[in-house]
Amino acid sequence: MTHAIAKLFQSYPEIAIFLALATGYALGKLKIRGFGLGTTASVLLVAMVLGQIEIAVPALLQNLSFALFAFCIVNMGDVHKSIKVIPCRHELRVSEGRSRSR
Repeated sequence: MTHAIAKLFQSYPEIAIFLALATGYALGKLKIRGFGLGTTASVLLVAMVLGQIEIAVPALLQNLSFALFAFCIVNMGDVHKSIKVIPCRHELRVSEGRSRSR
C-alpha cells in the first residue's frame, strides 16, 4: 500500500504538494488545550514528512513554490503597517522665549 502511494506521488508530484497544503492547513486549525501550531508550521511539518518519499519535483515548480512561500512569510505580519512613528519633542518653546521640558 505505501509503495503504491509513493509510486503515485513520484508519478504526480503535484498531488503530494496539494496534499501537504491541505493536510497542513487542516492540522494548523486544530487546537488542543488552547495550543496550536498554526497553518504555516503545520504545512512545513507535513511537507517535511512527505519529502521523505524522495519525490522528484520539477525545477520550475520548486522555484515557484519557494517564491510564493517567501512572499507569504514577508507579508504575513504586515509589520510595516503596525509601526507608528511618533515625533518626540524634548523642549516646547513658549512665545516669551522661555523653554520648558515636557
